[in-house]
Amino acid sequence: MTRAVLIACAAAAVAATVSAQKKESAPTDAALVARARAIHERVLTIDTHIDFEPAHFTAACNYTRRLVTQANLPKMRDGRLDVAFFVVQVPQGPLTPAGYADAYQQAVAKFDAVHRLAEQIAPKEIQLALTSADVSRIAQAGRTVAVIGIENGYPIGTDLSRVGEFYQRGARYMGLAHTGHNQLADSHSGETTKDAPNDGLSMFGRDVIADVLLMSVGWASIGPPGALTAANGTYTRVVSAPPGTRFRVLALQSATPSRPVLVR
Repeated sequence: MTRAVLIACAAAAVAATVSAQKKESAPTDAALVARARAIHERVLTIDTHIDFEPAHFTAACNYTRRLVTQANLPKMRDGRLDVAFFVVQVPQGPLTPAGYADAYQQAVAKFDAVHRLAEQIAPKEIQLALTSADVSRIAQAGRTVAVIGIENGYPIGTDLSRVGEFYQRGARYMGLAHTGHNQLADSHSGETTKDAPNDGLSMFGRDVIADVLLMSVGWASIGPPGALTAANGTYTRVVSAPPGTRFRVLALQSATPSRPVLVR
């Protein structure tokens, strides 16, 4: 037998041994599923950003059905998702009275849609949480927990009272800006366009932060100057919801210390 053949046979034997060891040590699919389920049983699993359209929150078409949307109640149950942040997100438009009025109407339609789902369409399957205690209570009752967040403070317009209004409508965090600069703050997009008309935060944006004490402020989509200014000298809770952000500070709370929070 040649030396080359001997080397090949030895290599094959080593590979077979390693493969057998991997098979012996690797957990089975059933074991992995059991471990995953055990984790889900002891944590609150939260998706911090679910986009949606009010057209999918009607009696004829809604999230009780397995729609083609990325999220709906059947898919949430399949994924063992406990808490869903439905995001009132309005695309950035012109900073004019007409633009603000249109953005406000879009935002109200989304608030109403979440309430309609939780209060009229599927109250036995999903319920709106307004406090951390609500989150625990609803989850323990076996229902999906709905929470409302705002991405883009554009719908506030120039009316500071809308901060309180949106809180009363159920919002518990608000991102100041999103994909474009607005009347409150500069977007992260300014890092590409090399502009920052608000120098981070506008004076009105600072007033909004001062008035938003009952909500958390989201800063994942604003530029670094605005994020740092928002955090400086404020007692407002800060949330960075979308994954991958450089400002990853999460302020969600589990109602019970024994049940931690798992964020997707």
